[in-house]
Amino acid sequence: MTHAASPEDLAALADPLTFAERVLTHEDGTPLGHRLDAWQRDDLKAALTSERNVWWERPRGHSKTQDAAVVALTRLVLGPPGQRIYFCATDQDQASLAFDSLRGFVRRSPLLARALRLLRHVVIFDAHDSTCTVLPADAAGSWGLRPSLVVADELSQWRTQAHEEFFWSLWSSLGKVEGARLVTCLTAHWDRTGLAWRLREQVLHDPAWLVSIRGQCASWVTTEFLETQRRLLPAHLFAMLHENVWTQAGAEFLSWEEIEGAFDPAHAARHEPLPGAQYVFGLDVATVRDRTALAIVRAEGDVIALDELVLWSGTPQQRVSLAEVEEVVADLAWRFKPVQIVLDPFQGLLMADRLRRRGFQVKEHSFTPSSRAALFETVLHLLRQRRVRLFPHPVLREELTGLRWTVKGGVLRPDHPASGHDDAVVAFALAARALQEPAPEPGTVEVWVPGLGRREYVGATHRVSVDSII
Repeated sequence: MTHAASPEDLAALADPLTFAERVLTHEDGTPLGHRLDAWQRDDLKAALTSERNVWWERPRGHSKTQDAAVVALTRLVLGPPGQRIYFCATDQDQASLAFDSLRGFVRRSPLLARALRLLRHVVIFDAHDSTCTVLPADAAGSWGLRPSLVVADELSQWRTQAHEEFFWSLWSSLGKVEGARLVTCLTAHWDRTGLAWRLREQVLHDPAWLVSIRGQCASWVTTEFLETQRRLLPAHLFAMLHENVWTQAGAEFLSWEEIEGAFDPAHAARHEPLPGAQYVFGLDVATVRDRTALAIVRAEGDVIALDELVLWSGTPQQRVSLAEVEEVVADLAWRFKPVQIVLDPFQGLLMADRLRRRGFQVKEHSFTPSSRAALFETVLHLLRQRRVRLFPHPVLREELTGLRWTVKGGVLRPDHPASGHDDAVVAFALAARALQEPAPEPGTVEVWVPGLGRREYVGATHRVSVDSII
């Protein structure tokens, strides 16, 4: 249910904080002012009533983007005619999230829904010839803009040269319009050479800025959630993200000790199976820029041991031969007799069907943001609990060392640098995660039979002839 503005509200629209608290609403239609924390109201009041620039530094999940949208919309409606407001985000994904906040406020308010128009990433106030445009921070043409208000959202993620040029183009343009100012929102980071830290060192002592730096204080962030995050994240990353503490350590997914503890110099690759062991294969398939990787793992009690790692590298001129990969996987599977072969079906769907025809149990693991997060969570938990035994392998060590926590589309996720890879890690994670799940029904294999579809047949550990079944 939405709440239309009452006559008293309309009479009070000249007051920015009253407008924000009564006209703007939460997702359930409750007026914004009914559920603002005291610190949140203080920050909004200062930003809405002051002519100074604003620096909001808050932990993740503390309504940075939404509160910045409140400031932008309030200025759009109550400010002078002819305004050009720019809400600037790290990338296109973050820009979409920012526009979702603006659009939600407009659609939930009958008053704003009548007064404003929504286009693609633009909110238009025709009566005042004013606009609020959402831009990714890598957008071209920023040098010619004449902003009345600029919002720089998630500034600590503006880490490229293009980001920095974009920021300075907007900052220097504020002098073109009288009363123009900047609202900056960010969470603490680790890079003390980047744009955000350099600006922070200046604005802390500059009277032209209103500075608000918050620790963990949002009433809606529960203790249970924080404890779950604390168990998963490295200590320095938890402090950075959830306590808003600038750290000395980087955004490494794993610590050096966790990586070193996983490699056992006494463990060597096995070309034949360990008698009595139960194996699972993990296969990450790529043909050009990334590697194809096959990991063969088994359980040693509650420890996951890597017994073999096979890699194929391709180029645009010479792609990885999936036929060759299939033959190698099949040859190793006849020897190791895995209970499952787990693979990504994106480029391996036909291979999966052919391996089933050969008599192997194949499980397809489709990659989504949540399924990818689950794989890396498996790796993190196993390494932290010292439940991984890897033989020394330079590529696998390089990939583990290169993993970083990154923010994409507002979501924190582990990823590799632009020039790096994580294919061997993914292959290991596919197998390790499957090994911890209930094993498939022994003695059966899923086989594709033309004209009949998939059926279960006896013979999980030996070759099955599709012709003989037909």
